[in-house]
Amino acid sequence: MQHRAEQLCSDEPTDLAGIEPASFRAYDEGKDIWGGRSGPRFDFDFFRVHVDYGAEGPLLRDGQPKTLRVSIVSTDKIPANLSLHWYLPEGLSVSPSADGYIWKSPWGTTPLDFTFTAERLSKATNRAVLEITISGRPTVMLVPVTLLNGNLIRVNT
Repeated sequence: MQHRAEQLCSDEPTDLAGIEPASFRAYDEGKDIWGGRSGPRFDFDFFRVHVDYGAEGPLLRDGQPKTLRVSIVSTDKIPANLSLHWYLPEGLSVSPSADGYIWKSPWGTTPLDFTFTAERLSKATNRAVLEITISGRPTVMLVPVTLLNGNLIRVNT
């Protein structure tokens, strides 16, 4: 078994009679690839970035703030000064700031909360990009964030 997955390849004829469908699932339900059920994960040379849209997903509504969490994990155990810049569609704002710097230690996860607000959404899909650069390196990490117009969607409470 590799990666806790059952080996199904051989020169013999395939017989799936005794195999349960659950055995085809990844041991971590795909978190290693996807990053979790609340948003995607992006892998770069020195860092891994996970976007957590929260329980309601990527829905944004007119005049209602939407907070998402961006978590940055060092994969190469290097400390770094990271520069962050949001590219936003017209009419969308982000707080605490669209630009800033953070110090990323080589250990642990650095979670950052960003709150998006739009007075009036005119598009069904609103795309933003978080640009992360490392001081002294030519690497540019671009993290896409998609916020859907949730004005027509009701949430059951």
